[in-house]
Amino acid sequence: MRDVVDGAIGGLSLANRGIVGIGVDVEDVARWLDPSLRLDALFTSVELEHAGDGDDRARRLAGTWCAKEAVVKAVSSSAALSLREVRILRDSSGAPRPAFPEGWRELDGRVLVSISHTLSAAAAVAVMLAAPPSPS
Repeated sequence: MRDVVDGAIGGLSLANRGIVGIGVDVEDVARWLDPSLRLDALFTSVELEHAGDGDDRARRLAGTWCAKEAVVKAVSSSAALSLREVRILRDSSGAPRPAFPEGWRELDGRVLVSISHTLSAAAAVAVMLAAPPSPS
């Protein structure tokens, strides 16, 4: 909690960065159990690989979809991106990180995303900063 009060999250200083966009999305996990969904039209191969084939596949798909939606909403005042153009990658610790297509690389590092889920619902929030955070 102290890091948040001091304006840092996960070792990144947010001082003087300014929030310029926020996006939130919530999904029912059950939606992602439907075998008729064309997942390859909604997710990249990397996103599908992250979801895996296990019992938590639907939760991971729901969480990734929420992250894509939240990111599109957070950047909407600056970029007209489709959900397919926004990719949700994972860093070495497994934390989600949005990646953007050529032409929108100025967004790299400026959008932070967090995903959470229960057994029945997934949610994500994305925050777009005026400038990328610096290491604290």
